[in-house]
Amino acid sequence: MLVSELPEIFREAVAPEVHTYSIGKPYIQNGYVYATDGTMMVRMPCPPEGVTGAATEGKLPCDDGFPWSASLYDSDPISVPALPEEEYVECPCCSGFGSHCCGCSCDECAGLGREPVRIGVKVGRWLLADDLLRRIDDLGADLYGPLSIAEDAALRFVRGDIEGLVKPMKKPSACDT
Repeated sequence: MLVSELPEIFREAVAPEVHTYSIGKPYIQNGYVYATDGTMMVRMPCPPEGVTGAATEGKLPCDDGFPWSASLYDSDPISVPALPEEEYVECPCCSGFGSHCCGCSCDECAGLGREPVRIGVKVGRWLLADDLLRRIDDLGADLYGPLSIAEDAALRFVRGDIEGLVKPMKKPSACDT
């Protein structure tokens, strides 16, 4: 199997910029294929033939300690509200042109000249970023809230052999306003 043949969420949940860890593409570890952008992590069992193009070396995030066990979550899925239509604003980097005066495409907006406005959507007692909820919705996954009362505890989503964790957004504090 090629990386390009993995479910779309594995291509969306990678970090395009350089990080301490090698998370710019899906990676294989302990019998699973993973992808993460630091806010969402997805995994599925590695196919017997492997995944050509997936990272297998470098500084990969360790899967130890992540709350994958279903016993850590409510047994009933959370009802996700209808998501608002995406809104866009002009890209501040290229002033909406999609490219720079040198002719090169704008990396900030991928040459589109616009960026989506990100909003938080209330789901149960958590606030989740709309773009992450769209990925989960596009996958057709069920979303489960953690049993933990910690506000930053990850939520779990599942669709068949694919499972994922997503971090809730932080609530604004009095210092942020």
